[in-house]
Amino acid sequence: MKYKKEPSSLTFVMNDENVQFSVVIRILQSVMLQAVRKIPRIPFKVLDAPELQDDFYLNLVDWSSQNILSVGLGSCVYLWSACTSQVSA
Repeated sequence: MKYKKEPSSLTFVMNDENVQFSVVIRILQSVMLQAVRKIPRIPFKVLDAPELQDDFYLNLVDWSSQNILSVGLGSCVYLWSACTSQVSA
């Protein structure tokens, strides 16, 4: 059993035009690399949350469309604005 030498680039016909398959792959790879989002490894803000209940069925943390984080601690609900860094109870 012998393997033939790989062609330098694969081609296929699309709308009667020869398109270099390897070029298309390279373009897709470069677009995918640009779309990768960078996530920092260290937090820029740490919020303390005493009395946060550890219960799977409770939803004690929520992020709103106005960029406000709400956290239920004990018998209070605290609101933290990501825009102004202000906390209200």
